[in-house]
Amino acid sequence: MSKKIFKDKFRTGTNMVNIGWQSNVEKELGIEGLKQFGYISGYKDAADDLVDKVLGISLADAYVFPIVFLYRQYLELVLKNLYVKIYDKSTKMDHDLSKIWEKVRKKIKDETTKEGRELIDSVIEEFQQVDPRSFHFRYFWRLDYSSTLPDEMSVDLGLLKERIDKVDTILYGSYGG
Repeated sequence: MSKKIFKDKFRTGTNMVNIGWQSNVEKELGIEGLKQFGYISGYKDAADDLVDKVLGISLADAYVFPIVFLYRQYLELVLKNLYVKIYDKSTKMDHDLSKIWEKVRKKIKDETTKEGRELIDSVIEEFQQVDPRSFHFRYFWRLDYSSTLPDEMSVDLGLLKERIDKVDTILYGSYGG
């Protein structure tokens, strides 16, 4: 077991990925936001790929947890990135999507349509009802060992992906444009 999975320097080779190149490219090109783009788009793209993989197969139920978590994490990161751009880094934020969105929503009113904001409102409201602090799709138990999710529930993965795609169409320019 002499080979390390994680190493604190760049490596090349099959199946090897490197973290940190973004800062070098940002400095050379005089741009910023590549790190944020990687995180934000990475979570969304991974969830999209999983949805595409499991739609129509019987084992899709086992994938619901990572899919919903990845989409929720995408939402949290894109909102926090917007928040920092609008305000600053001095305010601590937690995992509450509705609190972050409430503050961001006011400031992006001129750049978005009423329908777009209402779509984002509805997506965030649904996530807040099911997973208010980003724990329910990551963990199957709470600290007291009670279940994080109800015994019966369904998730329309196709509709979830569709709505997140619409949210991304509205907010993409804040991190990827």
